[in-house]
Amino acid sequence: ILTLNAMILYYGGNGMSEGLYLFTLIATCRYLLRWLRNNDLPSLVYSATSLGMCYLVRNEATAPAIAAGAVVLGVSYARKPGDRSSKLWSALNDVAIFELPFVATFIGWAVVSYVITGSPFEQFTSVYGTTSQIRLTGTAGQMTEHARILVDVHDLYYLAPTLPFVVVVAIYLAVRRRDIGLLAPIAILGGALSFDLLALATNSIAPFFRYFIAATPLEVILVGSFFASAPAMISPTQTIRDNSKHLSAWLIGIVGVIVSLVLLIPSSVTTIIGMSKTTVGIEESQYVDWIFHNHPTASDKRAMHQYAAI
Repeated sequence: ILTLNAMILYYGGNGMSEGLYLFTLIATCRYLLRWLRNNDLPSLVYSATSLGMCYLVRNEATAPAIAAGAVVLGVSYARKPGDRSSKLWSALNDVAIFELPFVATFIGWAVVSYVITGSPFEQFTSVYGTTSQIRLTGTAGQMTEHARILVDVHDLYYLAPTLPFVVVVAIYLAVRRRDIGLLAPIAILGGALSFDLLALATNSIAPFFRYFIAATPLEVILVGSFFASAPAMISPTQTIRDNSKHLSAWLIGIVGVIVSLVLLIPSSVTTIIGMSKTTVGIEESQYVDWIFHNHPTASDKRAMHQYAAI
């Protein structure tokens, strides 16, 4: 369902940064979840490496780095044996392992930018940066704070209409099972999504639909957490009952598929609707409509030639 979502298909194939951004973001989430479940160091290293690569693609990785760093610190502290001092130092060691690739890429990217352009953060200072583009197009003066918040809400609705319900159920089940695995998608994908929601609310980015694309995998992974057979615990050693030989396991599997389809199929429909609306899919409607129109409009014809590579 995730890979057939219209936004995933479109941005997975048009060469823009969203494809690699989601790949590294989901890889970070996957390995952090495995570390939360198994407490194995290689998974933490893989997660850290993926997060460092994610920052090379998009600066939204800053929010997951902060949120997931707090998760690693808290969980590692709770798991380590010994007195408070030894627990704290062990937890800080895990945080250092997790944050090192991100810090290295953050500093390295800034240094490279400064050497080449004279500014460490060109996206804020360059005439080609987002800040300059927003100022040039007049976006800053056209939208009130209330209007920008409404854009946040509308875009989330079109990308993941069942997300609020899914979040509530996922949290309830996680608390009931004492499953800390939910912290991984919340910190990584939720952190990245929150970064853009706040950025738009403070008028730091343009109101583009694609900025909130992380909502789609977040919704899918949270629905998947409903049916986790191996929950992540503070104590990673646990006994998991095998129900594979019982008929009830088949019934649970069938129910799980049905529930997943009911919760996730609406996003496939609403995403297409959002992409076709000029007030929501500002970029998508402009560069996709000419494919579907029997008689291209003047705007369609301009779009066909504006970005030939797309």
